[in-house]
Amino acid sequence: MDCTQYPSPIFHSVNPKFLQPHPSYSSIYGDEVDVSDVINLISNNQYPRPLLINQENTIVNGHLYWKASLSLGWKSIPVEVREFPSPEAELEALLLENIERNKTNEQRVREALAWEEIEKMKAKQRQQLAAITTNEKLGRDFEKTFKENFPGASIKGQTRDLVAQFVGLGSGRNYSKAKKVVM
Repeated sequence: MDCTQYPSPIFHSVNPKFLQPHPSYSSIYGDEVDVSDVINLISNNQYPRPLLINQENTIVNGHLYWKASLSLGWKSIPVEVREFPSPEAELEALLLENIERNKTNEQRVREALAWEEIEKMKAKQRQQLAAITTNEKLGRDFEKTFKENFPGASIKGQTRDLVAQFVGLGSGRNYSKAKKVVM
């Protein structure tokens, strides 16, 4: 299930003090952010869309508006509560919601690392589905799934190139070099 196939969201207003930042947010985008521009937007009646949160009150999107609302001392902020089928789907939503954001090269590399993990999980799910389908066709027990040994280099290179293009780092080679610097 990808992040576009969720149950209908639920909208509420909550006290921003009860919300918490997503754990991956600061590791990808950092904590040091100037929210003065966001405060100015809010002051000029350019009210933000609701924050996207999960059922545990963890912010998936809207971290800057959340910080601004805390600075302004708001007692209530609109939120969209969404149920995510997995931690990977939640992380994917966080990344997709920040796709238009201006980012440093380091943030792009950290995003690419997160996308790589998501793609690995999706590949594993595809492999499991293929194994189950094959076993069904051959009349085998599902517990006896045989694993094929595919060369990892061709798959890794393709993922590396796709992830690099998606986050704006150009080629997979650029991403590999930048990854060494960031890690």
